[in-house]
Amino acid sequence: MTDDEKEGQKQAIIIIFLILFTLLCPPIGIILLILYLRQNNKSKRPTRYKTEELKKLNELKGDQFEHFIEKLFDEEEFEIISKTEDLMRIKKGFHEEDMKPDFLIRNIATGHNFYVECKYRSDLFENKYKWSSYKQMCRYMRYALLNRIPCFIVLGLDGAAFNPKKIYCIPIQNIKYPELYPSQFEGYYHDPNESFQWEGNRLT
Repeated sequence: MTDDEKEGQKQAIIIIFLILFTLLCPPIGIILLILYLRQNNKSKRPTRYKTEELKKLNELKGDQFEHFIEKLFDEEEFEIISKTEDLMRIKKGFHEEDMKPDFLIRNIATGHNFYVECKYRSDLFENKYKWSSYKQMCRYMRYALLNRIPCFIVLGLDGAAFNPKKIYCIPIQNIKYPELYPSQFEGYYHDPNESFQWEGNRLT
């Protein structure tokens, strides 16, 4: 029996006891039953609140990392054509299929456009970098193919979202899975202290 099952069994026994006590002594029994149910509901709230706080924290980290990456594009060399807002937070009736990569950027010298999607993780999980869901990955690939615009996934790792220790810039066509082992992305390392460059239709 798991801890959750044991806890559930314990609560069931307490409620049964309180119901029986209510039959013997209704006024006091009802009061005790109400107090127990209220206390039990309160004990469940922190989990929900923690989940909401964690979601807000992840959103903040995402915003911070996007801002960090945006600063690595020299204004004399690149023009940010559009930046995708977080529609899931600000727009009702949002459909996930409408979500584009974070940035559409133009290299001023060549006139070439490209997408950039930013992802930050403070560390690996089970020695893998889970950067998206399979559905998200396919969506980014679809945008790149249908619009004939290259798409680059920029991964941040370690440090803080506003100042990551490592970043990697990977062409979407070179990614096969939503979870990557270090051997699959370490070859795309980009110094976080250096601005991005556009070389031969490739973001480096």
